[in-house]
Amino acid sequence: MSICIPTYNRCNYLTDLLNSLIIQFEKNTALSDLIKIYISDNASTDSTASLCKKYSRFHYFEYSKNETNIGAARNIYKCCQWGNGKYRWVIGDDELLEDGSLEYIIEILNKINPGLFINNDHKYNSRLKLPKQYNSFRDFAKATIKSGNPHMLLAHTLITSNIFRSDCFISAFAFLKLTDTLYAHMYGIVKGINENNASVFITEKKTIHVRDQRAETIITEEKFSNGLGMHWVDYLSWLKSELNLPKLNIKKALKCQPTFEEKVRYNIFRFTNKIKKYFK
Repeated sequence: MSICIPTYNRCNYLTDLLNSLIIQFEKNTALSDLIKIYISDNASTDSTASLCKKYSRFHYFEYSKNETNIGAARNIYKCCQWGNGKYRWVIGDDELLEDGSLEYIIEILNKINPGLFINNDHKYNSRLKLPKQYNSFRDFAKATIKSGNPHMLLAHTLITSNIFRSDCFISAFAFLKLTDTLYAHMYGIVKGINENNASVFITEKKTIHVRDQRAETIITEEKFSNGLGMHWVDYLSWLKSELNLPKLNIKKALKCQPTFEEKVRYNIFRFTNKIKKYFK
């Protein structure tokens, strides 16, 4: 498995993440032959390079620094293609891993060979009966709708949530979406899962830990309405059409659970007038 971490000027957060990874490698030395860690530094100006140099002594660690800042979306796209592992896991630099999660994940991947493994955030309630393996992404999407929580389709767009089989990422399709969305990785993953008739597994075990104090992101109502919100709507609309999901209620999916992205403040009802055409 290739663990790929896009980062930019978040040395303190990255330090914590790398420590949470290295601790697990030290507890189970066999992991070093099964997993490789890649860092894609998006031309950081802080001490990220010095930090990563300290980890260069590990044979399973590789660091690369972009000559210029290519933007977050393109750096994530780069990570989605990096490494030669059967599986790829792009982890946000301000996330943390639960203790023992790597050993557990490798065990599941080897056992059932899913196209997509969806991690479980310790705070998020998917309302699905877990663990569960779905035969297709469409079956997974239909289950979220039936559970009354189609928001799960947005919750797992967090890059850290998804461990995907390398052959189930359609790079060219994701590239086409790069200039239009923040979620190019999801278009590439879903398209790949669909074309390969691959399964989706969601674990009941808490594998990732989304911090209470994450890297600062300021999302105003205007920024949400003109950017993030419309990217969500476009992605859900594409899913609805691509996977033939007539019962997918986009308005309901957009209504975040209180425990999800608690730092994002916006009034969804002011936003709905702008996208009401999608709610027919």
